[in-house]
Amino acid sequence: WDRNIPACSTCHSASGMGVDKFPRLASQQADYLQNQLHAWKNGTRSGDPLNMMGSIAKKLTDKEIVDAFVKLATELEYDPFGNRQKVSKVTKYATPIRLIVNDFSNDTLVNDKKPSELVDELLLNIAEQTGLDIKRIDTQDGSENMLVVFLVEKSRQQFLAHVQTQQENQSSSNLIYTKNLAMLEKQLVRKDSRCFTTIYNHPRNFNIISSTVIIFLDDANIALGCVHEEIIQSLGLTNDLRELEPSIFNDKSPYEAYTPLDSLFIQLLYDPRIKSGMTAHELISISKEIVAEYRAQNKLEQLTKRVYQP
Repeated sequence: WDRNIPACSTCHSASGMGVDKFPRLASQQADYLQNQLHAWKNGTRSGDPLNMMGSIAKKLTDKEIVDAFVKLATELEYDPFGNRQKVSKVTKYATPIRLIVNDFSNDTLVNDKKPSELVDELLLNIAEQTGLDIKRIDTQDGSENMLVVFLVEKSRQQFLAHVQTQQENQSSSNLIYTKNLAMLEKQLVRKDSRCFTTIYNHPRNFNIISSTVIIFLDDANIALGCVHEEIIQSLGLTNDLRELEPSIFNDKSPYEAYTPLDSLFIQLLYDPRIKSGMTAHELISISKEIVAEYRAQNKLEQLTKRVYQP
C-alpha cells in the first residue's frame, strides 16, 4: 500500500469471486490472468475502474523480484518440526530430480484426473520452462530423490504404518522414508496438516538429498494448488509470501497453478551462479546481477507469455 499497490483480494474479494465491477478471479486459468496483466501493463487493455490494474501491473521492479526471491530461497515457512519462519541458507538439488508417486488416496480424482497425471503435467511444464532435469519414474530403483504422496483422511494411519515399515527395512530403495521419517511423523500426527513438504539436505554443503511432499485430496478446491506449491517448494523455494502477487507462494492468492513469476524464481534458484549454502546477503548480490541480465535479454517480458498449460 505504501506504493498504492493493493492486494488482489481488496477489490476482487477474499474468495476471489468478484465484487460489483471487479470480476471473478477464482478458478480462472493462470494463462488468462497473466495475459491480462501483461495487456494492462503494455496498455493494450483498459476500462477497469480508475485504470487500477494498469497502474498496479507497471510497478513491478527488479528489487521487488530480488527481495521476494531471497525470502523464498533463504527462509522457511516452517522449520522441520512445525515452527514458523526460520532463517536458513540456499538449498537446491545438485543432481537430476527423479520423482516417485505413492497414491494412498483411494482412487480420488482431481479435475477428473489421476493425481499422477497432475504431477506429470506440472513436471513437463517446469522442465520446458526452466530447463530443469526433473521427471517422474514409475518404480523405485535407487535414483529417486523426491517422493510425492497422495492421501485422504481415511488413509492417514495406513500410510503412517507404511512409512514405519519402510524405515525398518532400511534398504537403499527407501532412502526417502529413512531420512525423512521423524519429520513425516511429526507432520502426519497433526490433524490440520493438509499439504506439506519436508526436505533433507546435506548438513555441510546444503544440497538437497531428498524431499517428500504430502498432499491430502479430501478438499478438491485446494488440491491442484497444493500439488503445484508443495512440489515447487520441495525444489528449495521453502517460504510463503502473502504480499507476493501473482504467485502460488501466496496462500491468499486466487491462483491455483504456478505462475510465470514462480517460473522465474525456479530459474533463478537453479542458475549455476547460485550455490547451495549461500546466505541471504550473498544471494542478494548475485540475484541482482542475474535479474538485471534477464531484463536486458527481455526474459522478464517473455515470462508473461509462458504459463502453466494443463
